[in-house]
Amino acid sequence: MATPCSHTCLAFILKFLNFLQAFVGVAIIVCSAFMLNQWHHHHHLQQFPPPADVIDPLNSASGVVSAHDDSLRFDFHSLPAPWFIYALMGFGILVCCITFIGHIAAEAISGCCLCFYTMLTTMFILLEASLVAFIALDHHWQKDIPVDPTGELDSLLVFIKDNVDVFIGVGIAIVVIQ
Repeated sequence: MATPCSHTCLAFILKFLNFLQAFVGVAIIVCSAFMLNQWHHHHHLQQFPPPADVIDPLNSASGVVSAHDDSLRFDFHSLPAPWFIYALMGFGILVCCITFIGHIAAEAISGCCLCFYTMLTTMFILLEASLVAFIALDHHWQKDIPVDPTGELDSLLVFIKDNVDVFIGVGIAIVVIQ
């Protein structure tokens, strides 16, 4: 049974846009891997935590997030030093995973797969929009994030400020692709 032309055209467009989004995700992963490699080569005094006698795998996050006096508190000092690089790499992996699901949805042309992909993409775009709104509305947003000892966040901010025209175009292109 032949597939209708509209299904084939929709699948092609979805695969092409997923290819472009995968390119962005892989570029983010490669950039963060490069930054991590540079950080490891330039960071001579690595601080390793003291070895624990007993490691409790069920309580591994107890040092990062603690509930004290009915309030949830995040301890920024317990984050690893290259936290920004790890977050950037995680963001790139998330983009690639969503792209992979989109490619499966485009290949299957199933209502369930397309609905799941649409929900994932919508949640991802809402997350991006909320971060952009937070940065745009709160002019002191840099005080809300932990200190980056690698210096990559500061160098990225300087690079973005120097090339703001290019980044506006790239940002608009990424939103259109999504």
